[in-house]
Amino acid sequence: MKLFSKYNRINLLFTLLVFLIAGISYYFILRYVLVNQIDDDLKIEQREIQAHVLKYNRLPDELQVKDQVIRFQITTDSIPEKFGHIDMTEEHGTEEFRSLEFFIPVQSQMYKVTVLKSMEATEDLIQAIIAITLVTLLLLLVLFLLINRMILRKLWKPFYKSLDVMRSFQLGGKHSLNFPATNIEEFNIMNDTLKQAFQKAEQDYITLKEFTENASHELQTPLAIIRSKLDLLIQDQQLSAAQSLAVLAAYDSVQKLAHLNTSLLLLAKIDNRQFSEISAIDLKAVVQNKLLQLEELFSSKSLQIVTDLKPATILMNETLCELVLNNLISNAIHHNVEGGTVIVNLQSHKLIIANTATEAALDNEKMFDRFSNKTPKADHTGLGLSIIKQVCDVSHISCTYKYLDSKHHFIIEWVD
Repeated sequence: MKLFSKYNRINLLFTLLVFLIAGISYYFILRYVLVNQIDDDLKIEQREIQAHVLKYNRLPDELQVKDQVIRFQITTDSIPEKFGHIDMTEEHGTEEFRSLEFFIPVQSQMYKVTVLKSMEATEDLIQAIIAITLVTLLLLLVLFLLINRMILRKLWKPFYKSLDVMRSFQLGGKHSLNFPATNIEEFNIMNDTLKQAFQKAEQDYITLKEFTENASHELQTPLAIIRSKLDLLIQDQQLSAAQSLAVLAAYDSVQKLAHLNTSLLLLAKIDNRQFSEISAIDLKAVVQNKLLQLEELFSSKSLQIVTDLKPATILMNETLCELVLNNLISNAIHHNVEGGTVIVNLQSHKLIIANTATEAALDNEKMFDRFSNKTPKADHTGLGLSIIKQVCDVSHISCTYKYLDSKHHFIIEWVD
């Protein structure tokens, strides 16, 4: 949920709550004021009746008109006056009246006087005022939300432009960060902070890139010298059998170290997005060519190749595509049984490479981690699956693994 949408929801919730409380309070206050006005009218009627009795020493005639009723009743009680509400049945239905009861002596006889005033006009007035008020508040609320939404969109526009600049920025790229100008202090602080952070990241990236390249380059020379010296020792006829085995083990370790150095450098280049050139690749042709290149390896283990290749195109870096195919097919060969099977199934948006397994199912959670294989083969660095996963991530394609019918299945999927 976007920030201004959440803000609008919270704002709307509290505004409705305030309007509800204010509306209820307004209704009761308005009713209280209007009822007090009716009570004042009833008190006026009381004073007029008392004045009439005082002047003529008799009660006025009982009155019953549409909105007012006056009744007299002989009584022996004499209690303080009181206001109340009485529901009376009229021709059009039950109607509420506001009442005032008081006692007055006339010619040595006590009378209870009841003055009633209709509440219908008051209720109609209250309903009309409440309706007008609610409609006005509703219009104000809608207008407030619309204006608030437009203002928020305008206020947050520099923020989203800054996000677009950040999305398009690539470490090692030729484009610099150009954030939009804004007169909002918080956004300016954010842009300055982001610019400093990206400049530091760019500097660290360049330093790391130079380090990995230099380290790889510098390691090649001593490794080549060690291999050369070990080659000479292996050819020495004066070495004993034990010495020859020791030299061969050292030679294999140096070879593995050279492969490891190359793989780590490759991972660093992939992490640093140094393979940015993307093109449309005819994947069927690339797969067919790769199978021909590795035909000797298939023959060396008497592997049966089962292919089902349909036309497919993928958008990615050509070097990385070759790398993924080479690692997947090489894994299918090296981790296969003698006389086993390699299945290559290519569909329009999916590539499946499967092989008969020499071991149980791999751990889905750790299989793509670097050096997750605790017992890698002597001629492998344990980085093959990690490289595949890294390439898939930077190329925005998915790589999954399944163990079905005693076979390892690696599935590459992509969208146009």
